[in-house]
Amino acid sequence: RQYQEKPLISDCGGTIIIHVFGAYFGLAACHGLGPPRNMVLNASSYHSDLFSLIGTVFLWLYWPSFVAGALPSGEQQTAALLNTVIALLASTVVTFGLTCIMERGRLSTVPIQNATLAGGVAIGATANLVGPFGSIAVG
Repeated sequence: RQYQEKPLISDCGGTIIIHVFGAYFGLAACHGLGPPRNMVLNASSYHSDLFSLIGTVFLWLYWPSFVAGALPSGEQQTAALLNTVIALLASTVVTFGLTCIMERGRLSTVPIQNATLAGGVAIGATANLVGPFGSIAVG
């Protein structure tokens, strides 16, 4: 039933294929390379955090067009754009709130960078199928 003319899933942003491939590739690379020899090199610095934050901002800005770009223009594309922005906003607001609570009043860049984009990744496969409240819940 999965290979009918109309598939049972709608991966409008290609996020299922991309992230499943990335997950398995990362697991295989970690298994092949083994544990790190020097954990000191695995630490972050001011400059690496700054460049990572700039990259997060660019991804946040262009993520909606990436998700909705493969859809035909019209109602589904507009819904996918709006739902992706709403999911990104929801994950950003919740992340800032929870980071302050969990880090005892301090904002830390690493959890904010990771969780801010999680809303875009989570909504990517179904951005054209859910409504605004669904995108807030997913985000």
